[in-house]
Amino acid sequence: MTQREKIERLYKRLYISGEDLGMAAQFAAFILKKGWHFTPWERRGTIYLQQSAFTSSLIVFYARPFTRSDGLPDFPKKLLKYNDTENSLHDTIIKLRHKVYAHSDDSSYKVQPFSFNGFPTAILGAPFFKLSISEVETLQHMIGMTIAEIYRELQELILIVESAEPDGAPDRQYIRPPWPQCP
Repeated sequence: MTQREKIERLYKRLYISGEDLGMAAQFAAFILKKGWHFTPWERRGTIYLQQSAFTSSLIVFYARPFTRSDGLPDFPKKLLKYNDTENSLHDTIIKLRHKVYAHSDDSSYKVQPFSFNGFPTAILGAPFFKLSISEVETLQHMIGMTIAEIYRELQELILIVESAEPDGAPDRQYIRPPWPQCP
């Protein structure tokens, strides 16, 4: 693989990561707007269901840049400018993605089987699909910082790509306005 191809793959990884984080930022903003930080029994109807869907989406989209992808390089850790509290939340979100939100990990669930009138059932201990207000606000701030770092890196990479010996015109499909700004 040529140096230009490596740079273009990194550019692709970063651009896709920016898109994913932009979606995560929108999910976070919506969760905060709706005040969705409940356990299942605290609200009636479909509130917890909707909260679960948006929380799951926030966690999965946030984690996508930091999860291995076939054909793309790893996300450059130098772009994560998190303090200790933010690093801890980042690690927690990635762990939640792997053990609860994208997979049903054995260690996250407790099942006590029994039968009721001959029907198999169980007492289930399962994690709640919720984040606290402070977790979502901190995550929203982290996303904004990371998108800004991605955009700075893309600005540097596009200069390298466009100034390199052409092997055809630069692929303009990657170049479009930056992601929506995070609150």
